[in-house]
Amino acid sequence: MFIFKLIFSLLFAQISKWMGSHPGFGLLFGLFFGHILDTIIYKKLIRWTYQKKYRSKAKEAAQADFIFTLFSALGQVAGIDGKFDSQEVNKFEEISTTRLKLKKKDLKIAKKVFNESVTRRVPIQSLCTKLVEIFGADKTSILNSFLTFKEMALCDGKINEKEYDILFTIGTVFGFPTAQTKAYILGDQANYHHEEKKSEIKKENKYKDPLTESLEILGCTSSDSDEKIRKNYRELVSKFHPDKIISKELPQDFVDFATKKFTDIKAAYDLVKQNRKFN
Repeated sequence: MFIFKLIFSLLFAQISKWMGSHPGFGLLFGLFFGHILDTIIYKKLIRWTYQKKYRSKAKEAAQADFIFTLFSALGQVAGIDGKFDSQEVNKFEEISTTRLKLKKKDLKIAKKVFNESVTRRVPIQSLCTKLVEIFGADKTSILNSFLTFKEMALCDGKINEKEYDILFTIGTVFGFPTAQTKAYILGDQANYHHEEKKSEIKKENKYKDPLTESLEILGCTSSDSDEKIRKNYRELVSKFHPDKIISKELPQDFVDFATKKFTDIKAAYDLVKQNRKFN
């Protein structure tokens, strides 16, 4: 770079001339001062260029990691019975193109990973652990991923025993409490057609009073302190607040789920608060 050398050499030469000194003195001083500035700017420009290049490569690597992990896991959920049907393929297209809006290059990779996941069989626990690492503290994205897996399992309108088991494993790795995982998977119990597990769920819920159910919604038990109940409530309200989901521009089904969950959480908290008589 020489731009500052030129500017400052001419400027200081003119200043020297105005001051009655020889222009050559100002020219030399300007060259020296300009050289320092040129060197500083050049080093910063080189650093910025390399940082930009590094960030770009890091972003590409993170994107590739995310695509491989997510679509490997999705493929395992879809192919839990050893094959994909047309509904599962259509759901893949919806998730990859409509929802995630993958570019052509990324879409090609996602399709390859999805199709090969049935035979590659990376342990689902490893894939989900990797997703947790990718999302970090973003619990909303973790939940949304789980709901996406559930969508894939529900393509044919029901969740069978194998699909239930793999979703339960995913929920466990994601760190959801057991009762919460079951609630996420089952939702409308009419969609779950494994009679033995349906009977088990009905038996579990048969003797639960409204207070116990409300405490479970809040992730608590009757032995927990009022402070813990308040803390869990604040965390759940923050996680499922519809405005947070809307701000992330997520699909409407996520917004609807969060809205219903948010309403249930507030109702459960009101009942527990009234029963325990705390503010």
